[in-house]
Amino acid sequence: MQSAAGKWIGAICAAPFVVLNAHGLLPAAATWYPSIGESVNGTKRGTTRVVVDDGARVVTSQGPATAIEFGLAVAGVVGVDEKAVAKVRDELLVDV
Repeated sequence: MQSAAGKWIGAICAAPFVVLNAHGLLPAAATWYPSIGESVNGTKRGTTRVVVDDGARVVTSQGPATAIEFGLAVAGVVGVDEKAVAKVRDELLVDV
């Protein structure tokens, strides 16, 4: 439904494998929790903590430790002002 409407989809941790893969929505550029494996149905797990696939309109992330980066990536793709996203990123007490 989201995908058919051209809306963004976000999945973190095991969700790219459990949800997106199960519904045929796992894009060619994606990442997921590393212990799931290096590849799923021909898609090789991305090595970065967050992967944005602009063509498929999907944002994926590796797990709980990447949740802040995931949130910032989602905010960026859904149209939150770049300066606002940068301000939040700069004011966080963690490196992202």
